[in-house]
Amino acid sequence: MPVKPISAHDALLRLSALCSRSEQCCYDMERKMCQWKMSQEDIAEVMEKLLSAHFVDDRRYAEAYANDKMRYDRWGPRKIDQMLWLKHIPDDIRSKVLAAIDDEEWVRQLGTLLKSRMRSLSSLSPADRNRRLLRFAMGRGFSYAHFIRCIDTTDGLPEDDDY
Repeated sequence: MPVKPISAHDALLRLSALCSRSEQCCYDMERKMCQWKMSQEDIAEVMEKLLSAHFVDDRRYAEAYANDKMRYDRWGPRKIDQMLWLKHIPDDIRSKVLAAIDDEEWVRQLGTLLKSRMRSLSSLSPADRNRRLLRFAMGRGFSYAHFIRCIDTTDGLPEDDDY
C-alpha cells in the first residue's frame, strides 16, 4: 500500500505528540517525514517549528540515550558513541555527553557485567576466561583500559576461589 503524503500541519501535530512522549533526534524526525513523502520545503518548515518550540533537541536526546543505554542495557562508551553517530548527532555533543559520565561509573557497570558473565566461564582456565571476558567487554563497547581497571580494582571481579 503506497504511503500518501501528509501535510506539514498534520506532520507537525504527529511529531510534536511523539516528542512529548519521548526524546527524539532531528535525524529520526527528518527520516519519518521522508517516509511520509513530504517535500523538502515542508520538512524544513516542520523541523524549524519543532526546534524553535524545543520539542527536538539533539543534546537532550543524546543525554537521555546515553544514560538509558549505560544504566539499563549496560553499554560502554564506544558502543553508545557509535550509535549516536549513526543518529547523526554532532561530534561535540557526543563527546560532551560521554565525558559527563564519570569514568568510575563505566568501571562499576563493567564490573557488574563481568561478574555475571564469569559464572558461565568458571570451568575455563584463567587465560581463556580473561580472553572471553575481554571480548565480551569490547563487544559491549568498553575499552581495554576500562577492562584492566575493572580487573585491577579490589571490588572488581571475584577471585578464582569464589567459584
